[in-house]
Amino acid sequence: MKWLILAALVFALGLLPTLDPVTAAQRVSADGARVPPLTAVIDALGGSWTLAPGEGSRPVLRNGIDTEGRGSIILIWQGKAHVLGDGGVTWWRYTGSTNNGWENLGAVDPSTVRYPLFVPVTEPPGPAETPATERQRQIDAARAEADELLVRVAELQRRIQALEAAKP
Repeated sequence: MKWLILAALVFALGLLPTLDPVTAAQRVSADGARVPPLTAVIDALGGSWTLAPGEGSRPVLRNGIDTEGRGSIILIWQGKAHVLGDGGVTWWRYTGSTNNGWENLGAVDPSTVRYPLFVPVTEPPGPAETPATERQRQIDAARAEADELLVRVAELQRRIQALEAAKP
């Protein structure tokens, strides 16, 4: 119920982001774009990736919000953000959901791996998905989407507060 109320509030306040895929695709950084030397890169969803000020391994920010990741290089590869993690040995890909939002990719720079970048592991077929399992998957996906909206609402609220505080 709280998601429905939040969605109604977001819609009523006009806080929904523009979901124009052409615009997002035009803004996405090219494969291989890195911070540094760039100060920011853009993922396929339009997220702006930066490193917090400082030297060496630093907090990784998406749209100015700490992603709970630390690293020294941000790489855009196949539209996704990859980070050379704390210690400069392991690469991580941002998923936004499991393992605090980060997936361990190992020590190889993702941009040096030839297609396909990630080969799926073949597992023996499991039991067929039941309607209840499918429903739970849909619920989980809706919750993840709602969480992303909550983050966006919080970002916009901070921006509004900053603008209001700066009024002459």
